Amino acid sequence: MKDYLIIGQGIAGTTLSFELYKRGLSFDVVDHVKPSTASKVASGLYNPLVLKRRRVVWQAHAMLNALLPFYREMERLTNSNFLQHKPVWEILPDPGTENDWDALSEKPKFEELIGEIIPNPNPRIRAHKLGEVSGSGRVNVEGMIEAWKAFLSSQDSFIEDQVKMADLDYKHVWTWNGNQYSNIIWCNGFVSANAHFPHLPFSPTKGEVLIVKAPELKLDHILHGNMFIMPWGGDLYKVGATYSWDQLDTEPTTKGEEQLVEAWSKLVDCPFEIVKHEAGVRPNVKDRKPLLGRSDEIPNSYIFNGLGSRGILMAPWLANHMVNYLTDGTNLPPEVNISRFS
Repeated sequence: MKDYLIIGQGIAGTTLSFELYKRGLSFDVVDHVKPSTASKVASGLYNPLVLKRRRVVWQAHAMLNALLPFYREMERLTNSNFLQHKPVWEILPDPGTENDWDALSEKPKFEELIGEIIPNPNPRIRAHKLGEVSGSGRVNVEGMIEAWKAFLSSQDSFIEDQVKMADLDYKHVWTWNGNQYSNIIWCNGFVSANAHFPHLPFSPTKGEVLIVKAPELKLDHILHGNMFIMPWGGDLYKVGATYSWDQLDTEPTTKGEEQLVEAWSKLVDCPFEIVKHEAGVRPNVKDRKPLLGRSDEIPNSYIFNGLGSRGILMAPWLANHMVNYLTDGTNLPPEVNISRFS
């Protein structure tokens, strides 16, 4: 019998199972592999600032302290390279926004997170100047997930399958697929709104991104304005992402493509060719905070979910808290504990 069955291997399931592995706990991860999920089409951007609103992300400093050691250790264990720690460039379109950015850097919460203002080095970028965001970068999410999946498979701890509620049985322990587990943890996106957690207020949003080819852009930093443009290897760039509360599926839309093309044109003046158009559904929550905790309805059933668009930033810090809660009974931060909806 193993300690945990983790259902879902997106950002949540990957990071939580890695934390369990580091603590020497036994588990299986089960995932029904799909070509388009929120995690697979995620940008992987981590950024401690809410740039549109000019505020610091909740617990940003603690999350940044956890982030680099966590992902570097996973890279070493899996013999892979998916983390790029490099400042985001925020577009400052005029002298007024430059002055605002400079003033922001002098505020106590921002001083370690706001970098230099630099002259625009690229004639293709539509900007007066650029503001650096320290403590930012990106994780190749699909690369991380695949590397961890390969490692788990080598340990006989990954099962490619779909968990159906009718196939789960609890009699003092959980039984699924002929195997027994002390606990189950749901990490499977917004579909976690199931009989174990019927009251959780998921507010899923559809996001669309483009992969474009633009040989003339020559950009090696993440660029942020109304959306982001992210180097994706070679002459490829990822553009995104849209937000939609309708048509919650993984089908790209004409409207989404139009929004992304418009965003590209506002950020840069450069010809491009669309290579791929992808969509996924983010497991967002109404209060924009993740969902961690134990079911009130079902014994030994837990959730680690709802990480939303900042999942890469939040996941290492939250995984540490979750495993402390599971093993030592340490209180979860009240802002993310699902008891807030009881």
